[in-house]
Amino acid sequence: MYITEKETKIKAGLKQVFQNKFTNSISKNEVIKMKNDGVLRDRDLLISKFLFNFRFATLEQIYEYLRLKGYLKQETPEGIKETSINSIKSRLEKLVQNRIINKFILTDDENDRFKQDAMVIYCLDLGGKFLLSNYTEEDTSDWYTPINMKGSDTISKDLTTVQIYLKIVDCVKGELIYFETYPIRKYDKLTIIPNFEFAIKVNGETKYFIGEITREADFPINFSKKIAKIEKLVETNAWKKYYLDTEDSPVLFVVAEDVLTANDAGKITTMSTDIQKVRFTIDEKLKNEDLSLSFMKYVPDQNKLKIVKSMLFNKEK
Repeated sequence: MYITEKETKIKAGLKQVFQNKFTNSISKNEVIKMKNDGVLRDRDLLISKFLFNFRFATLEQIYEYLRLKGYLKQETPEGIKETSINSIKSRLEKLVQNRIINKFILTDDENDRFKQDAMVIYCLDLGGKFLLSNYTEEDTSDWYTPINMKGSDTISKDLTTVQIYLKIVDCVKGELIYFETYPIRKYDKLTIIPNFEFAIKVNGETKYFIGEITREADFPINFSKKIAKIEKLVETNAWKKYYLDTEDSPVLFVVAEDVLTANDAGKITTMSTDIQKVRFTIDEKLKNEDLSLSFMKYVPDQNKLKIVKSMLFNKEK
């Protein structure tokens, strides 16, 4: 059975079925020629860069990204009009045909094929790497097509990271300096790799955040191990090696799939670590119009989460 576009939860153990089989026979010269001849446009380059940086995205996420970047407006004889999501979908199909990007579904049957109601997820193909290497400053030297081959649990987390990024761009009260996925951080001999990290500048002050995305299957062992590592980064002087222009340690965001899992995350974080600056949220809250109402703190005495409004992510600016 495949995951449909209406489902909100992606379970672990599903297989990827790609539209195109990955191959090394794609012609770099043909891709560059298509860009030079105007067959591939700046918007196509932007989509490729988005998928390079975030690995996976749905149609709706790509459409929202283009909206935030101002790439949906087009001039017509009747005036400025906004490109429809169906038009972007058609364009993505063209990019799949030209091997700039690829797409896949998640299913427990590898013989499944693309159905009309299936959740379709997009990723970069080799042609997209060629496009980026010639027309952007992105370092694509370590990118290979097997990067797209992941378990459904990892894909679920990556899609959540994309959602967080889009909401921050839309709601942050200040300047988003950067947003990085899977940053590699060190403490002594430990390697710490959160799901994401970002920084914003507000009134001349830089604030840093790191994020850990967790699922029910991570509890209790995997989450406990991961949060213990993160504690070494944020509750020692180790963070000062990476965040040079601030006197404050980064805030930890923990993103869970539901309230029960988030509550368990709050309990473990509070009881087993000394992490003080931490907030929790769930996938559903990331759909809120106002991100400032999406974060919660754990209240040990009541063993529950309480919403804490954050003016840093207030959409009303």
